[in-house]
Amino acid sequence: MRIRTIKPEFFKNDQLAELDPIVRLLFIGLWCLADCKGRLEDRPKRIRAEIFPYDGACDVDALLTVLHDAGYVQRYCVNDAKFIQVPGFNKHQRITGSEADNTSLFPEVPDYHIETQDAPEETPGKQSGNTLETPRTTGREGKGMERGKEGNKEAAALSVLDSAKPETSTPKPSESKARGTLADLQNFAVNDLGTCPEDGEFMFNHWESNGWRNGSNPVKDWRAGMRKYKSQGWLPSQKGKSPRQLSTKPTPPPL
Repeated sequence: MRIRTIKPEFFKNDQLAELDPIVRLLFIGLWCLADCKGRLEDRPKRIRAEIFPYDGACDVDALLTVLHDAGYVQRYCVNDAKFIQVPGFNKHQRITGSEADNTSLFPEVPDYHIETQDAPEETPGKQSGNTLETPRTTGREGKGMERGKEGNKEAAALSVLDSAKPETSTPKPSESKARGTLADLQNFAVNDLGTCPEDGEFMFNHWESNGWRNGSNPVKDWRAGMRKYKSQGWLPSQKGKSPRQLSTKPTPPPL
């Protein structure tokens, strides 16, 4: 695990406060497990061993799904391997030392994937900050750099969560693959996925609450998105829960 930064605004985010404390603790722990690009393997048992070593009964897979549905992380699959992306990681974490020269060993989130897309990441330079290596500063935890940015209001106000917010504009209704009706999604769930109408209702509510967008990108093909959800075992019927239990909350706005 690595040492990471947490901003005070994190604790006062009222939207994040709607999640259970253990979900919030998991979210913080993922930063320490993530690599220099905010990615890590989606291995719930290993994550539990690292973040909750004394809580053997903790269902980390279910907690990760809560974070994913709320837009705080992205769970995705590439070549049958599962990964997690923390949106906006490089925007809020200062990578220093040899880690700043590294590249991620894990693939990026595919464009076709249903989860929230992260904004393009800036190439991090060697900055003072928090890792396991000794920061190259005078011991004041990067205060000099912060003073140099006092005129930048955005840097002073950003919280670790703001880049996870989806844009609210709606894709063109004429794009049939980009938007479906509730009946369309319910029929597709029954006739094509072989599940139940409730799964279609769940997916419709998920996209409807986010303006039919995957992060900053419009939904290109909702059928492909539903197939992807089924292949990952994330539909309510596959988890033995009702759509009401797994209802998607709107992604929180930035602080």
